[in-house]
Amino acid sequence: MSPIGGRLNVCVVCMIALAAVAAVNGCKKEISFQHTSEQLTSHRLARLRDFIQSQLEESSQPYPEGGLSDLEAWLNEQWQDERTRVMMRPLLIELAAAVVRVSQDGRLHLVDIWGHPLVYRCPSNSPGHLFRLYSIGPNGVDEDGAGDDIDGAPASGAASSS
Repeated sequence: MSPIGGRLNVCVVCMIALAAVAAVNGCKKEISFQHTSEQLTSHRLARLRDFIQSQLEESSQPYPEGGLSDLEAWLNEQWQDERTRVMMRPLLIELAAAVVRVSQDGRLHLVDIWGHPLVYRCPSNSPGHLFRLYSIGPNGVDEDGAGDDIDGAPASGAASSS
């Protein structure tokens, strides 16, 4: 074999090895991104849950009963109050793209980082919890908080009634 042919074979082997390493690293980045998205969603859900609890406890209002549309209606009512809006603005900036989106008409919508609506249940179907708020995760299937669904600790305490 000529020296040029030998070097060419070595170069081809090196290129294949580099392509394999790049493919593995790309896969790791995808896994890392997925893990980071789930962590971000979990953290943002906890922050949103804390905000909801503190607002309702401070105002002695009952928890919005029903589903996500009821919670979004309550949040949009809060958003109309200038004092609350000033307080909510930093939180909304933090939560943007992870669990809160603002539509063109200025209304707040609760969606996860994958664009799926969050799940809100009040009263909660978990004994001893006021409400549940969770993401259905990257697969987009509601598994009642199991599977790849992302759920921080549900809000606990005695349920308020209207």
